[in-house]
Amino acid sequence: MFLAPLFLLGLIAIGVPIWLHRVARANPVHHPFPSLMLLEASETQRTAKRTLRYWLLLLLRILLIVALAFAFAGPLWQQERSTAFDRDTRLHAIVLDSSLSMQQGERWSRAIAAAESVIDGLRSSDQVMLIRASGRRMDIVHEAMNARDAGTLRAQLRSLTPGIERLDYGFAMSTAEQWLRTPRPPVLLHFISDFQQSAAPLRFADLEPPAGTQVLMHDVGAGTVDNAYIEHVSLSEGDTRSLEVGVRSTFAEPQRRTVIMFIDGKEHARREIELPAWEGAAATEMNVAGEGGGSTRLRTEEDLEDLSARDALPELKQVVFENVTFTPGAHRLEVRLEPRAGLPEDDRYFAVVEHANPQALLLTRNEQADDAAYFAAAIGALTAPRVEVQRQAAGTFDSASFGNYAVVVAPDIYALSSATVSRLERYLNTGGALLTTLGSGSRGESHALFPTWRIGDARPRLVSIAQIDTSHPVLRDAPEWYRVRFFRQRRVEIDEGDRVLIAQADGTPLLIERKVGAGKMLVLTAPIDRA
Repeated sequence: MFLAPLFLLGLIAIGVPIWLHRVARANPVHHPFPSLMLLEASETQRTAKRTLRYWLLLLLRILLIVALAFAFAGPLWQQERSTAFDRDTRLHAIVLDSSLSMQQGERWSRAIAAAESVIDGLRSSDQVMLIRASGRRMDIVHEAMNARDAGTLRAQLRSLTPGIERLDYGFAMSTAEQWLRTPRPPVLLHFISDFQQSAAPLRFADLEPPAGTQVLMHDVGAGTVDNAYIEHVSLSEGDTRSLEVGVRSTFAEPQRRTVIMFIDGKEHARREIELPAWEGAAATEMNVAGEGGGSTRLRTEEDLEDLSARDALPELKQVVFENVTFTPGAHRLEVRLEPRAGLPEDDRYFAVVEHANPQALLLTRNEQADDAAYFAAAIGALTAPRVEVQRQAAGTFDSASFGNYAVVVAPDIYALSSATVSRLERYLNTGGALLTTLGSGSRGESHALFPTWRIGDARPRLVSIAQIDTSHPVLRDAPEWYRVRFFRQRRVEIDEGDRVLIAQADGTPLLIERKVGAGKMLVLTAPIDRA
C-alpha cells in the first residue's frame, strides 16, 4: 500500500539507463588504414573486467531510479501488533495533576502517596502507566508496563514536581484516546488532583472518558485554601492611561494587601486594598466519597458534574492605577502583592504593553483658525485611544508625509490646494483615512474627491437628527447625536455607492462615508466655523 501510488509510474524511467548503456555498446565505426607495418604489436586487452563494471554501473542506476520512485510513492509498512491480552489484564493509567495549586500545603505529598497506593494495589497481571498533566499538555512519564516492573515507575514518580500552569480537565479527558494508545486492555483511569473549579471545561461533553474506560477520582485537595492572587492586568477600556489590576482572595477572613505596580523595572505606584472574606472557603471539599486521598468511581452524570461543582470564585477586587504615561514603544509591567500568601508564584504578574499614540494631521488655512481650534479640542479630548494632534497650514505642509499619520483631518476640504488634494487622493487609495467638512466659503462647486456630488450653498436653517446608522463602528455609542441641532447646512446629493451614516429630519445627509481606493473618508456636510 502506498500514499501516492501514481509516483510508481516513475519506474518507466528504468529504460533510460538501459538505452544509454545500449548506445554505449554500439559497434565502433571502421576507418580504412593504409598499412600496419609501422605500428608496434601489442597484446589484446581482456574485456571481462570492463564488462563487470558495465553491468554493476547499469544495476546501480536502475536501483537509484527504483528507490526514488518508491520514496515518492510513500510505502506504508504495517506492523502486526499483538492484541492478545489476558482476560484479567487491566491498564491502570495514573494521571497526576501538576498544576500550580498542587503546591499548596500537603497536596503534592498526598498526590504522590495516592499514586503509590494505586501501584501497591496492582495485580501481577495488570499494567500501569504514568501521565503528568499540566496546562494543555499531557506528558507521558512512562508508557504502559507490567506491574512487576513498577519499581522503575516509583523512582520516576518521586522525581516529579508541580509546575505553575493551570490544568484543563476537558483537554485531559478529550485527548485520552490518543495518550492511552491502542490496542489496550480495559482501563482504570486514576485522576489525582485537587479539582479546582478554574480547571473545569466550558462544555460538559468534554469530560466524557473514552469507551471502555472507568474513571477513579483521587481528591487530594481537602481543607481550606488560604491564598490571594493576581488574576489579570490590563489597560482600562475607558482610558488608555489607566491600568486595572484584578485581585481575588480565598481567605476565610478579610485581608489587607498592598498592590505595587512596576513599569520597566521602576516602582510606579502602590495601592492598599481590602480583600473580602471568601464565603466558600469552608466548603472547598468535593461532595463525593473518598476525600482526602481516597478515590471514588466516576460513573454517572452527577459524578461527572462534581468535577465542576466547586463554589463560585471569590469576589474580584479591581485596583486602578491612573495617569500612567507611556512613551511610544514596548513597556514591561510587573505587579506584586505584599505580603505574599501561601502560593507566592501567583503574587506576581508580568505583562508587556506595546504603546503607540496614533497621530492626526489637522490641515487648515490658518493654524489659529476657529475651525482648527474646534477640531483640535475635540480630537484632544479623546482618551480611548489618545490621539496626538499636529496642526499644519495647508500651504506650508509637505503632503508627501501623509503616510506618517493615522488620519488626516481637513475642517474645510475646499481650503486645500489642488496639488495637496491630488496627494491626499493617493494617500486614500493606499488605505488612508480622511475626516473633512464642506466649508462655508465655497459656492457649491464640485470637488476632485467627490466630483459627481451635487452640493448646494450653505444656508441657515434649523434641523435635527432623524436617523443614525448605529451598525457603523464610529456610531455604536452615539445616542447624544439626537440632541444636536444644526443651524447651517448644505444640501448634498451623493452617489449610489456612498453610505449615509447620519441623516437630518428632512432626509438631507449630514455624515457620509465614501470609499476611495483602499481608504475611506467621512464627510460632514455642515460647516464648522464661527458662523
